[in-house]
Amino acid sequence: MTIAPTVNRYGCNEVVPRAFEEVQALYSTDMIDVFSGGLVYEFTQEPNNYGLVKLEENGDVKLLKDFMSLKSQYEILPEINYRHVANSMKKNAKQIQTRLKTHKFSLPECEPTYNNLDISKGLPKSLAENLIENGVKTSRGKFVPLDNDQLKSTYKILDVTGDAYFADPKIERVIDIMSGKEITRGHHSRGFHNCTYSDLEDSSDESSDYSSFTDESEEPDPIHTLYFKASKFLRHLYKAIADKFSEN
Repeated sequence: MTIAPTVNRYGCNEVVPRAFEEVQALYSTDMIDVFSGGLVYEFTQEPNNYGLVKLEENGDVKLLKDFMSLKSQYEILPEINYRHVANSMKKNAKQIQTRLKTHKFSLPECEPTYNNLDISKGLPKSLAENLIENGVKTSRGKFVPLDNDQLKSTYKILDVTGDAYFADPKIERVIDIMSGKEITRGHHSRGFHNCTYSDLEDSSDESSDYSSFTDESEEPDPIHTLYFKASKFLRHLYKAIADKFSEN
């Protein structure tokens, strides 16, 4: 797999409060190039008792023990080895390209009859063709400017004991979408951020610190980050795969 899937709905509640010990395995070096994280089930508390937070009748949010347990697991995660991820993506891509050169693909043929399916009536009319040709009439979304008052919440965020978790809950503006310019960027705890794909390729020292890629005097262009270049490479790869299959 070149694009890693996500683990859907993890967090079994057979034992409560949940420990979320699977987080350490999911984000380990052995798994980080297999799964792109996962989705914890689930955010708000419901009768099935899987919630991380409880919504009070007045709109306030109370953090549950499971929320704090999950938070503690995230806090002790080791730093992601971006070099390992990049090298794994390159290795997987090369394996796909090698298989494309040797693998002959052909569409599977349908059987005339199936024991568990009634295919005598044929397939129903598909709605996809009309949607593809004519599209869907809908209003296009757009970004709207927000002032500082609109970035503050009027509701309280409470901890597990019911005390205020945030004294003044508000949203911090990180990127100014309206102008396309970045306002602030939080540094990685070791100084690593925005390492480019070429940085990882050019570095041969596996033990070198990530901060060696960081130029504090001139911050790299965020457009040319590792994941931008990796995604661009993958787009070209998938196009090559599609072209290869279309030839058959």
